[in-house]
Amino acid sequence: MTMSDCRDLQSATTVALNLLSFRPRSEAELRERLNDRFVTDIVNQVIEALIRQNMVDDYKFAELWRNNRLSFAPRSAMRIKQELVQKGVAGEIATSVVKDVDDSQTAYHAALKLAHKSRLSSPNDLPRKIHGYLKRRGYTNQVIHSSIARLHNDHSHIVGSFDDLEDN
Repeated sequence: MTMSDCRDLQSATTVALNLLSFRPRSEAELRERLNDRFVTDIVNQVIEALIRQNMVDDYKFAELWRNNRLSFAPRSAMRIKQELVQKGVAGEIATSVVKDVDDSQTAYHAALKLAHKSRLSSPNDLPRKIHGYLKRRGYTNQVIHSSIARLHNDHSHIVGSFDDLEDN
């Protein structure tokens, strides 16, 4: 290994560690970012070293991503899986990580949170707002309607009728 290669390896490692300091990343994400600046051989060496040190692990990354999504930005299991695959996580890992996600439960909690923070002139506007909110996050119409119905049953004082949503 030449002196230049050593400098490139050290520089690539520094860049990778800097990227990982902001948030965990999938192997593919990290590889893509490093490939923009370094030759493939250097990138491979850095990635292999980070994997050996357990600093890059697609399964752990996928679990963290799922947990973050469920806690702060609810998404359906299907949407979380799509996001993981877009980030370069293998389909099998993405499927495994989201298999225990209960869409009906996460949709209900997201709808409840939205209902509590919404300031609408009429409670009858809320079901339509919830429907759009959950739809954009990848939930099916069936899950959305059951969440709104449950919310209506549990908290009828904040949720109006959703009869006008039947055509969605």
